[in-house]
Amino acid sequence: MPAYKRGQKIGTQWNYREAALGSAGNKGTFTDKDFGKPLKLSADSTYDVCGDGDEIQEVLVAIASQQSTVNGGYQIGTIRNDGTALAVTTANVVIGDIVVSSAQAALGTLNIPAKPTTAAMKVRSAGDATAQAAVKYRWRVVAILSGSGSAGSEVLIERV
Repeated sequence: MPAYKRGQKIGTQWNYREAALGSAGNKGTFTDKDFGKPLKLSADSTYDVCGDGDEIQEVLVAIASQQSTVNGGYQIGTIRNDGTALAVTTANVVIGDIVVSSAQAALGTLNIPAKPTTAAMKVRSAGDATAQAAVKYRWRVVAILSGSGSAGSEVLIERV
């Protein structure tokens, strides 16, 4: 394995845009500790945190502070669906695996509590080759940053 480890791209032309965040049950509860968590489309122009096994459609980048809510209490956030993202694995992965969301920490809770400044999501392999091929929103493991790829490893994933 090379000593070089690929990192996140900084300053590239990622596809940043705004969206309402949450669902009727959790609207208004997102915090900066939720940055980096995976999102899925849940309603018109609205995204919510992915559950276990959900395909990753977007990544939460920021929460608006000036116009903080719309539509009866839904927060506005900045999301993106390209580039790279940091993740921690909940099951074994290898380089090239297509991943899906694992269960995320509760809203307002970091996915990696030991690293309070690190925005990351929890992921797992989508399964065997047939299951990976069926994933529509494809994110793959491109680097294992810490660990061996087993549960608890930190990885870099990239949208393909």
